[in-house]
Amino acid sequence: MALFDKIVEVFNENNNIWMTTRDIYELIDKNIFGENKNGPQGHINMISRDLSQRYSELFEVNENYKPKRYRLATTDKDVIKLNKKYLVNDIKLFIGDKVYEEIAFELENEYEDFVKKAYKNIFGENTIYYDVKKKLGRRICDGLLYDYELDRVIIVENELAKHDLWGHIIPQISGFLIELNNEEVRNKLKYNVNWGEYELQIIKAIDNYKFDIIVVIDRITFNIREEERRINKYMQQIKSGSNSKIFFKEFRVFLSEDNHMVYHVE
Repeated sequence: MALFDKIVEVFNENNNIWMTTRDIYELIDKNIFGENKNGPQGHINMISRDLSQRYSELFEVNENYKPKRYRLATTDKDVIKLNKKYLVNDIKLFIGDKVYEEIAFELENEYEDFVKKAYKNIFGENTIYYDVKKKLGRRICDGLLYDYELDRVIIVENELAKHDLWGHIIPQISGFLIELNNEEVRNKLKYNVNWGEYELQIIKAIDNYKFDIIVVIDRITFNIREEERRINKYMQQIKSGSNSKIFFKEFRVFLSEDNHMVYHVE
């Protein structure tokens, strides 16, 4: 669910009263912000952008108050029905008589939701995606993928291109690789997730540190081969003798006016 949807929920659950951005923040489900490290003020700024920029036509603003107050736009005292919307950028696809605009993701967990829905498009039909982060309730990785045709275990990290590769993405990856050196963490990963019929294969891979890492990202803005080489060399310093390799996949989502979606995977 997008931040926009949660904002609408707050208004609907509180009789659409006039509220400041801080009022909304106090009432909103904070889980929508994921692991955003900007703190409360950063979260309030994100709410403000949705109200005053991204979806301004869907809200009324009362500037007689300082700070400003907002509510859902109304007509004849009936709340306008709001459809889920996404921020798009200037990249377009033309397929047949339809125009598809690329979704520009603001929050990482929004992007991750699309990855989970489309994982077979990204990784192949012979794969199963396990939402590890949700089930463990702590930061190890976003997901774990098993390719039962290749008997291959893959750790999945979902990222946005606006996050710096070496300043944000690689520290997160190295963080959970270091965590996996801890027996308690490994046991929690092995036994707190329902792996189904592939439990033995996955547990064996975790025990033997035998897995690859794929970073799914909304836009690749760097030299893939060069960075993969550098990162794999760095990973050897974290776990000597490990054969784990890192790879990148670009996954982009395009939306038509009638809410039909197409994916770009590279």
